[in-house]
Amino acid sequence: MKYVLLLRGINVGGKNKIKMADFKYHLTELGLTHVVSYINSGNFVFESKQKIEDLHANIAQMIKEYYDFEIIFAIINEKDYLEAAQELPMWWNDNSLARRDVLFYTKQVDINAMVESIQEMKLHKEIIHFSKIAVFWGKTVEEEYLRTAYHKNLASKKYYKQITIRNGNTFEQLLKILMDQNK
Repeated sequence: MKYVLLLRGINVGGKNKIKMADFKYHLTELGLTHVVSYINSGNFVFESKQKIEDLHANIAQMIKEYYDFEIIFAIINEKDYLEAAQELPMWWNDNSLARRDVLFYTKQVDINAMVESIQEMKLHKEIIHFSKIAVFWGKTVEEEYLRTAYHKNLASKKYYKQITIRNGNTFEQLLKILMDQNK
């Protein structure tokens, strides 16, 4: 089974520094195979025969062993990642969007409370799609970004520190890595 692993809040502003090569090595020590990293923000694709619950426990233990700061992470199996990509609405691939972000759920987040909170936000030139693995959030006008609910409200929410966010390009590059490994 293939998985995507997304680390939250690492290598941002000089804090929580992790070398991808070191983290990748630690993942292989856990018996994970075909480990591929993408850019320096904690994105990995790998294969494992372990169940997702065991992966969570083993990766969490490895993090405690090698790093002196907490790292929240999301693990998504290939099936769920591909399904989310296939179910995206047409607007996600619309070249007229100014920004596209994916808010991935982690084990720590209360998904229902998060979805309810986002549904209550007054959107400003934004569009949202909820999936099993994440919230896909598009912003239509770059000049209006500072007025968006995404910019004005998201960071103040309790769940903000319990999710991990990637831009649309990173989501698609990880999808490409998953699909290329199938060839």
